[in-house]
Amino acid sequence: DVLLHLAWSEGFGNAPLEAQAMGVPVVASDAGGLPENIADGVTGFIVPRRDPAAAAEKLALLARSPDLRARMGQAGRARVRAAFTLDRQIAAWVRLYGAVVAQP
Repeated sequence: DVLLHLAWSEGFGNAPLEAQAMGVPVVASDAGGLPENIADGVTGFIVPRRDPAAAAEKLALLARSPDLRARMGQAGRARVRAAFTLDRQIAAWVRLYGAVVAQP
């Protein structure tokens, strides 16, 4: 019902995106690229690294609220479909390379 991803160190973090694509809200640490993957308070929650009390608080909130889990799950699925599709990622890389090549 919830993905808990409390990495101390993380690159981009595909597991949270995969969970959101399946309509599962995420509670994740603020490590690496995780804050880019999760819209805090919308598709899940970002908590400080090495703060189990903060993670437990957000998990308890989600455990008590099936409606919140459902809303966050739907928002996560929509966000992944809108921002993280293969076509969008390719387009972003093409724009980035174009900007780099255009620099003097």
